[in-house]
Amino acid sequence: MSKRKITHQQQRRIQDKQASRQSTPAATSELEQSSQPLGPEQSGLLVRRFGTQVEIEDEHGMLYACHLRQHLPTPVCGDQVIWQESHDQRGVVIAIKERHTQLVRLDRNGNRKPIAANMTQMIIVIAPFPPVSFLQIDKFLIAAHQLQLKPAIVVNKADLPEAASLQQHLLETYQHLNFPIVLASAHQSHGLEALAACLQHEVSILVGQSGVGKSSLIQALTPHQVIQVGDLSQQSGLGTHTTTTAVLYHLPSGGDLIDSPGVRQFNLWPITFQELLAGYPEFSPYLEQCQFRNCQHNNEISCAIKTAITQGLIPQQRYQNYLTLLTS
Repeated sequence: MSKRKITHQQQRRIQDKQASRQSTPAATSELEQSSQPLGPEQSGLLVRRFGTQVEIEDEHGMLYACHLRQHLPTPVCGDQVIWQESHDQRGVVIAIKERHTQLVRLDRNGNRKPIAANMTQMIIVIAPFPPVSFLQIDKFLIAAHQLQLKPAIVVNKADLPEAASLQQHLLETYQHLNFPIVLASAHQSHGLEALAACLQHEVSILVGQSGVGKSSLIQALTPHQVIQVGDLSQQSGLGTHTTTTAVLYHLPSGGDLIDSPGVRQFNLWPITFQELLAGYPEFSPYLEQCQFRNCQHNNEISCAIKTAITQGLIPQQRYQNYLTLLTS
């Protein structure tokens, strides 16, 4: 059955009610007046969503399976919510608090689909296999810049022989940006202390292609959790999806970690030319030196960016990724 459409007036009324609940959490809700009374309104953290239900953690760390009020915005992992407990130790989410940050991706129809909320850091996980897409890394870095998230790259499966050349290429391409590049191996328990230190005091989201071992890393960081871990597809060499919905984990060493569904292709939302340039901060010192003020640093003559590349001041890989994003 299709979802019942609501008018603009009804939508405004719903938004006004949510805003009222966020500013006065103790206010009496309509559900409390129903035939099945609910407990008082309280704050909670959305740690998992499964189907039409969500798992909410209360202020004491207790978990509750909750239904969602009709017409709420799509809730995502990391949301701060207002909810009420029912008589059967379940609950109902009645409002979603304002998000400080929100990561979205584009679906096949070009619509923005929320993935997670209220992160402070983005951890990009790669591995020697499946093959690394440096263009996708740049897309994640641009998204992190847009959301003002701290970026970091983790090379999992660093025990494989191919990891050495990958590490060298990463350093040549990204070391000048001064964010952490951590080598780790979930299976060999290598580099986990360095990764745990990077995650402390942050709400991090783990992103990357399917099969790079995100779930394996979380299992190694949180040994008390039972996490499904998948293998590479023998037929395609690509990753199999073991995480089907975002989940938030509290790390024993401190910090929270959101595991997002593995994606083989991250589609960046539409950005302006200036936002694209901002995603390449190494271009900044040279932008005012181009002959033409509207230079796009592509086929123009007397382009300071292209001169900097020939002088080895800007990595060739980054420039090629920039051109691909510019034309797309």
